[in-house]
Amino acid sequence: QTLAAQHQVHTFDLLGHGARAQPRTPPTLAQMARDVAEVIAGLRLDRPVLVGHSMGALVVMQYIQQHGSDHLGGVCLIDQSPRITNDEQWRLGLFGSLTRGQIQATLGRLRSDFVETVAREFVARCKPLAGAGRPDALAGRLARWAVGKLARACGAEQLIALLENLADADFRDVVARVTVPTMVVLGGVSHHYGGLPLEQYYRDNLPDGTVRLYAASAHSPHRQEPKRFAADLAAFAARRCA
Repeated sequence: QTLAAQHQVHTFDLLGHGARAQPRTPPTLAQMARDVAEVIAGLRLDRPVLVGHSMGALVVMQYIQQHGSDHLGGVCLIDQSPRITNDEQWRLGLFGSLTRGQIQATLGRLRSDFVETVAREFVARCKPLAGAGRPDALAGRLARWAVGKLARACGAEQLIALLENLADADFRDVVARVTVPTMVVLGGVSHHYGGLPLEQYYRDNLPDGTVRLYAASAHSPHRQEPKRFAADLAAFAARRCA
């Protein structure tokens, strides 16, 4: 409401999500970025501020790589690194340790048995269920049911193809070439990037950057501290109108 009272707010389903969960071709960051361009053109938006969370932030970076940023009013990136995989020279990807080789191994298991692979990972990480007295067998059945439903709705092959596309993404060169004001919002206890010096990376590499660390938030600071985020984004967006 804070944002909508002061600005036009537009949202839409990315390819592979929501009403577009079953595209004819596997979704890619490049196609999602083209969709963003079509929305901007179709609505005739004048210098919009693009906001992306997690993978959505990568879509924003892909858009800038394809179209530049001179025509934008600003950019907001929420809890995302410009490259999710790590190697000896880059330790600011997912968890600070996830490598492309590990992703490829996981993709191989997913192709073999998508539901079982995801369900096992869910059960391994779902300690609260065990703590509540639910046996692992029940947790496993619940996980397989939920993941199976997701796979049927979205298509396991579509999800696997998208994960592979994300593993190849590297937008570090884009960060240094953003020509408009950029606000980065990071979760201080993010399960993805918490504890990593991603805040300093953006401060050092964005030409016109503002970094907000929401110390008590995890991977979705815009949802966990919505009033603060709305106020921060509204103030940031107002800069382009000044």
